[in-house]
Amino acid sequence: RRLVEFGASMDVEVEFRKAEVALGDERLSPEMVGVEEGEVVVVNFMLELSNVLEGGAVARVLSLAASLRPKLVTLAELDADLNTAPFQRRFVSALHFFSAMFDSLEASPMGRDSPHRLCMERRLLGRRIVSMVGGPDPGPRRRLQSFADWHAAMSTAGFRPTSLGVYAADQARILLLRFTFCQSFTLTEQHHLGGAL
Repeated sequence: RRLVEFGASMDVEVEFRKAEVALGDERLSPEMVGVEEGEVVVVNFMLELSNVLEGGAVARVLSLAASLRPKLVTLAELDADLNTAPFQRRFVSALHFFSAMFDSLEASPMGRDSPHRLCMERRLLGRRIVSMVGGPDPGPRRRLQSFADWHAAMSTAGFRPTSLGVYAADQARILLLRFTFCQSFTLTEQHHLGGAL
């Protein structure tokens, strides 16, 4: 809604469309999005592609996005090397990743005994830890990939990176300065890869 309002203030019409099937569904097609001739297309993958890491679905989804000829594609994913073996490296990466998550909970207004916090720790973070690191559950794993892995996937699909503008990078730095409670969160500019973390 905020983006639509911002667009209206600049006299630019912004419209959101989504397909009627899940991102990893093999029936997903460009026709479902309904792009009309002359429209400028922007594709936004906000914490979605990590849900379809199995069976080549990421490549299929990125290829479909490329077929829409977007002017811009944004990809926001959590950066952690948790989709590879061996177990020891995955475990150490998960330890660093989840330490940052728990640090952010420590700084929240929820106390350690808060029922909301306990629910979040058990149901959200606990399940993610088991899924990402691996455990006795033989069910599907939702693991994360590193920035370099996402960069490679995007490049393979034909997308080329662009760096953050100065304003966007400065805004990210300001946000990080406001949350000094946790040194686990940083902004690292990856100029050689054309992006930022």
